[in-house]
Amino acid sequence: MALSRSQSGRKNRFEEAEFQGNIVRLIAIERKPEKALDALCAHYRVERPILRIGLPRGEKRALGCYVRRERAIYISSEDYLFDPYVLIHEFYHHLRHVDGKHRGTERHARDFALSFLRNAQRTVASRSDGLN
Repeated sequence: MALSRSQSGRKNRFEEAEFQGNIVRLIAIERKPEKALDALCAHYRVERPILRIGLPRGEKRALGCYVRRERAIYISSEDYLFDPYVLIHEFYHHLRHVDGKHRGTERHARDFALSFLRNAQRTVASRSDGLN
């Protein structure tokens, strides 16, 4: 039996929400940011950036930053390495550097990361609803 276009769209949105929830869980709960980064790169079909603790020269206040020429995500401290917002936000910058051109903004990076966090909350809520 074939799915209608609307059923297929709902299934894809559900799968994307599950994926995003799993990424947040990998980073925050399982404390496996490297594994989350591998999954993000496979999902979005992009080369994996280097992940570094500490900030590059000249950066002092950021929680994280992406350096395109190094293809590296810098996280200011180990504490923030396990903050899904910071890692996903910086991954967005990696994702949006296509052909050496930046194609994103801070607002888009924020919205991208927040969508993962919202979907993680929904995933947890729907799982706990199933336990009652």
